[in-house]
Amino acid sequence: WLATMFGIGGSISGFNLHSFLVAVVGAILVLGVFRLLRRE
Repeated sequence: WLATMFGIGGSISGFNLHSFLVAVVGAILVLGVFRLLRRE
C-alpha cells in the first residue's frame, strides 16, 4: 500500500516530496495507533 500511496500522491500533485510526506505521516499515525492498541 506504500507504493500505492506514492503513486497516487505523485499522480495527483506531481510532487514527490508531497507524496513522501503523506506516506511518512500515514506510517506514523498507523504505528501510533498500533502501539496504543498493544498497550490496552
